[in-house]
Amino acid sequence: MSTVALVTWLGWACYAGAAGTLVAYLVQVLGRQGWRRPWNAAGLVFTSVALSQTPFLFDEAMYGRGLGTAMIVTFCLLASAIVQAYTALRPRRRGEDTEGAKAAGAQGQDA
Repeated sequence: MSTVALVTWLGWACYAGAAGTLVAYLVQVLGRQGWRRPWNAAGLVFTSVALSQTPFLFDEAMYGRGLGTAMIVTFCLLASAIVQAYTALRPRRRGEDTEGAKAAGAQGQDA
């Protein structure tokens, strides 16, 4: 695969990842959490913005020595988007979020 084709595919992967993370955030805020805790999944928004800007790195890096670095950044951002979307959208048992907080509070009181 040529460098130009690789850069093109990675650019489209970045845009797809950016769109996917925004959709995951909207599902999280509008459906699961409501507007009670909109910052819980805010990392998805920031990752989406970073992914949407990453293809511009390739324009500069393709003709210099920074292509490898730009590719590493892209893969890390895509992995971050996948992990954050999974943790935001994973199924939870009813009351799972509050049980952990109660257990942590009880341990602190015992000490």
